[in-house]
Amino acid sequence: MNPTAYITLDQIKAAYKVVFRQVMGHVSIVQRLDRAYDILTRDTSYQIMYDDKKEHFIVNSPNNIYLVTKYGLNCSCPDSTEKDNICKHRLAIRLILATGVISFEN
Repeated sequence: MNPTAYITLDQIKAAYKVVFRQVMGHVSIVQRLDRAYDILTRDTSYQIMYDDKKEHFIVNSPNNIYLVTKYGLNCSCPDSTEKDNICKHRLAIRLILATGVISFEN
């Protein structure tokens, strides 16, 4: 499933404002949030899919393929190996989830 196919630009903008307010005290996270926003709205070299069977997001980037857990808590990218680092891939998933278009409730 391609979650971004169901999300409008207005929904991403609204989600950005919500997530921005949550991380605005951390400059480096805000910079990655801006990059995540770009990935979802402008950068066509990224594709994000959701794998229902394995319950994770697949982020196809120009450099590699990364897996982000269902709720965006973990990512397989090298940036996520640093303690308490929230990478751009996790933030992109957080934006997608913040739109409310995708829900994992039973």
